[in-house]
Amino acid sequence: MATDTDATGKTESVGFPPFDQVDTFASQAFWFLLTFAILYLVLSRLILPRIGGTLERRSDQLATDMDEAERLKDESVAAQAALDQRLAEARAQARSSADKAKADADAMVATETQKLEAELDERLGQAEARIREVRQAAMGQVEDVATDTASAVLEHLGVSADAAQVRGAVANTVQGNA
Repeated sequence: MATDTDATGKTESVGFPPFDQVDTFASQAFWFLLTFAILYLVLSRLILPRIGGTLERRSDQLATDMDEAERLKDESVAAQAALDQRLAEARAQARSSADKAKADADAMVATETQKLEAELDERLGQAEARIREVRQAAMGQVEDVATDTASAVLEHLGVSADAAQVRGAVANTVQGNA
């Protein structure tokens, strides 16, 4: 706190000037209004229009970016749908190709199977014919062996028999068992 001495020699205490409303109020009010007016003019004419312009540009840019993002999103959805369609077509084509290949393979297998069955039937027929021939040849030899054996047994028993009779008896016995 400052002190002041007047002509009578009294010291008087002077308070803090902003709180001294009697002596400094008018000048404080003047400078306050002048400073406020200048600050208002600077803000309203220079700073606030720049801030408003910046905000408007940012808002316009944001709207433009949002529109672009929406357009790109729509394009990506359309591209995804087209990709899904192409994948479905490719799967269908692959399934069709696989079915056709399977049908072709089945037809080829059926043809080869028929050829093999025909070849096996032919070989089986040939084998059966050979077996019949061998059997008939063996049976013919069996009759001869049986006739010779029967003749030998009869001779050994002391019975005399004509070779034609022995052969007829053996033939009757073989035909009866066959």
